[in-house]
This record gives sequence, structure tokens and C-alpha cells, in this order.
Amino acid sequence: MTAIFGSCEMLAEDFPLSEEQGPYLSLIKSSAGHIHHLIEDILDFSRLEAGKLELRLEAVDFAALANEIIELLTPLLREKKLRLSTHFGNLPLVLADPVRLRQVLLNLLSNAVKFTSLEGNIEIAAKAESSILLVEVRDDGIGIPPEYQGEIFERFKQVRQLNPKGTRIQKGTGLGLPISRFLVELHGGKIDVDSIPGEGATFHFSIPLAP
Repeated sequence: MTAIFGSCEMLAEDFPLSEEQGPYLSLIKSSAGHIHHLIEDILDFSRLEAGKLELRLEAVDFAALANEIIELLTPLLREKKLRLSTHFGNLPLVLADPVRLRQVLLNLLSNAVKFTSLEGNIEIAAKAESSILLVEVRDDGIGIPPEYQGEIFERFKQVRQLNPKGTRIQKGTGLGLPISRFLVELHGGKIDVDSIPGEGATFHFSIPLAP
């Protein structure tokens, strides 16, 4: 993968490309990126299933971590003219592996961006309740049919999602949500989804507070 990405960057920087060649180079880069993410997801899932993935727990500022991910996704939000709002308030620290918590949140927010139509809305909210932090990621996108809501956390399960024009939404690896479920449960939390087709989806998960 490194060789492919490096070659693409070299071609883009050192060789003038015609208008016809440019899109082909972009296609190579996006395809290589998809393969890279697929490999990473498969490796992560294999480690999780085998019980070989260990968490490195520490006190984490959830709001700061979430804001970093939002900044990362800002170009995609702007491209689709999406509005993303946060509702955090004064949150206590959580006890989590920051790398893995970031992975969960990135999966959920990336899905929200992917399945929300142009000029749509995404919200992320978090509140402390007893000894846990409750997190919700809401969107007003195309939603998830009831018959699929129990399957989306299973590996390689992908819902046939159509945008308002009736064309298929871009595919992922089918592992993002199963990995998120494993990681949340490894932290001692739970993850679930509520959705009404055509009105959006709300993913909610819990994570323990730091002592």
C-alpha cells in the first residue's frame, strides 16, 4: 500500500497529467485506500475475535477527542454542506483506550456523513449518568430498515442503502460497526441503534467514567 500511495504522489507531483488521466489517478488512490482500510479492519476484527487485542486504558477527555475527529471530517462535511452540532456540557473524564475510542467515534461519525443527504444534520451528544458516559450520534439521513437493525453489528453485514435518487450508497468494508461493538463491549459498555427509515438513525453507546 505504501508503494502505491507513494507512486501516486510522485506521479501527481512530478509528471503533468492530462484532464483524462487525472481521474484515473484519483481512482487508483481511492481504491488503494479502500483496500488499506479493509486490511486494517480485517486484522482488527481477527485480533478482537481471538481475544488478542488489549486496551491501554487511561483518563480521556471525550469532548476533546470528539472535536479532533470532527476537525478531521470537516472537509467531507463541507463537501456535502452538512451541519454538525455538539452537545457536551461539562463532562467528566472517561476511562478508555484513546486510540480505540477514537476508532469507534470515527466509525459512527463517518457513517453519519456517508448516509446523510446534502445539507442534512448530524448531532453528537454526551452526558454523564451514574458511572458511565452516554454518547449519541444522530443524523437525519436515510435511516435503517427495521429488518436490518439487528444485523448491522454482525461482520460483513451491509444494508442495501439507497440515496434519494435511488442509487446505491458507496460501500464500506462491512466491519466498521462490528468492530465498534467489540471495542465498546471490551470497555464494558454497550452500543445500539434506533432508526426510522427516511428520518435518520441514532447510534448510542456507553463508556465507563474514570475513577
